[in-house]
Amino acid sequence: MSGKFTQAVIKVASRCNLNCSYCYVYNRGDTTYLKQPKFMPKPVINKTIERIYNHVMKHKLDRFHFIFHGGEPLLAKPDFFENFVQEVYYKFRKTKVKTFFSVQTNGLLINDEWCDLFARHGFNVGISLDGNKEANDEFRVDHQGKGSYDRVLKGVDFLKRHKKVRDQWGIISVMNPNMDAIEVYNHYKSIGTRAINFLFPDCTHDDKYAVIPPDSDVFATWLIKMFDRWFYESPKERPDIQMFSSLISVILGGGSWVEHFGKGNSEIVVIESNGSIEAEDSLRGCGNGFTKAGANVMFDELDDAFDTKLAYLYHNGSMMNCTQCMACPLNEICSGGFLLHRYDSKTGFNNPSVYCDTLMKLITHIQKIVLDNLPKSLLEEAGVSYITYEETKEILAEELPKIKPPEHISFLESFKSSEYLVKDAV
Repeated sequence: MSGKFTQAVIKVASRCNLNCSYCYVYNRGDTTYLKQPKFMPKPVINKTIERIYNHVMKHKLDRFHFIFHGGEPLLAKPDFFENFVQEVYYKFRKTKVKTFFSVQTNGLLINDEWCDLFARHGFNVGISLDGNKEANDEFRVDHQGKGSYDRVLKGVDFLKRHKKVRDQWGIISVMNPNMDAIEVYNHYKSIGTRAINFLFPDCTHDDKYAVIPPDSDVFATWLIKMFDRWFYESPKERPDIQMFSSLISVILGGGSWVEHFGKGNSEIVVIESNGSIEAEDSLRGCGNGFTKAGANVMFDELDDAFDTKLAYLYHNGSMMNCTQCMACPLNEICSGGFLLHRYDSKTGFNNPSVYCDTLMKLITHIQKIVLDNLPKSLLEEAGVSYITYEETKEILAEELPKIKPPEHISFLESFKSSEYLVKDAV
């Protein structure tokens, strides 16, 4: 197995000052974080940078993106980050490789010192926020059960006051359809963000943690309502909603800024605070120890991660779909959806996304709106037309019996808990 990574999610802290009820790290049944160091030790930092350097050199990459994550990464203090970044600069000093840095934070600890560090090294900053105060504080609470909204907004105010970082932050938001979509959109615009990445609530086919049934119409209705408001606004006025802009790009034949849309390999690797090399960490939601496949920077190169089944699947997930997805006319756009959302303990990843119907409704709606706003002569010349949700369902029903199950189906099913979790991961 082989492949390349261009981004590494560095889990510099394995603890958090919030206790969000839906958190896939702490509140979905995985307890492996308890065995990890609270902060990434110096030997692990050095090995992580060395392994990344070796990978970049081997694959002749011209850039690499370091994404600091947690837990809550800012618990590790500014000096920790300064030293980490300086080690990266020193390691790559004789190369032409461009290094980029981002941090995903709940925003509670941001102050002038942090903003100075972000500005000094060109950090992009992702702030976790779930709507207005009422919606956010329903789930994003601290260990005393107190809401985080007011403290997050104080952190945002620090970012907005610093000239060099005020345009380098955005919001990552878990969708809550109980709150009006337009109210959420207008609220985010009012606090000044220029980028929003909406996430579906994490859940699997046999998930007891789902707050809202994923197969209900509420997510599609919510997203379509927001898209229609967003699409018809002036590009100068509207923030970038990455789900929407990525789907438009893929529909028009381009690439995606969201990893689970469009066809292509995932180029992200996760490195935990103990040095464990893992696939996307939300896959913890599949079961306790699910992502613990044995590779570690202290002993292994990043390329060795491809020798673990889960990392290989995550890297190639958009091309390894279930039979139903392969029969779907929207597969080139949706690619089966996010890997976690395909999981079932009895069938592994041999399933469509729990949000399949939502994605089908959203994609067909966006496709129609986008194509209706292009010149008809251009569409006629290219022979392009849109497909409705109803037509998609009809084609799927017609084509599914004709699809011969591909060879990779047995590989997808090998991740069911009885075969994978007990023997390989724990």
